[in-house]
Amino acid sequence: MKLTRICDILATYGQLKEKPYDIRQMLHVLKIENWREIKPFHFYLTPLLNALDAVIAELLRMRKAGVLRSKYFIENNEELQKRIIHMVEMDMVAQWLLGDALKQNQLNFLYGVQNTLY
Repeated sequence: MKLTRICDILATYGQLKEKPYDIRQMLHVLKIENWREIKPFHFYLTPLLNALDAVIAELLRMRKAGVLRSKYFIENNEELQKRIIHMVEMDMVAQWLLGDALKQNQLNFLYGVQNTLY
C-alpha cells in the first residue's frame, strides 16, 4: 500500500517518529457497518475520516500540480507531513477505542449506560 510506504519514509526521515501507524487497520476500522448512526463511533471516526480525506486531497493536489511542482523528498514536504501526522494521531485515538470488536462493544455499552443514567 502506497500510504504505508509514505508513512515508513516519514517515520525514518521525517517527524513521524514514535507514532504507531497501521493504514490497513485504519481502513478496516473505517469500514465498520453503520458507524455514522452509532453516536460514539461517529464522534471518534468522523475526525479520522476528515483527516484521511485531507491527506488524499493533498496527494491529489500534488499530482495535479505536476512532478516539477511537488517536493521530490517526501520528508521535506511539510504540508503533506503535517496532514499525515494529524491523520495518524486521529487513528491512534480511534484504534484505542474501536480497534477490535470487543472495544467496539465496550464503547457502545458504556455509551448506552451513560445515556440511560443521563
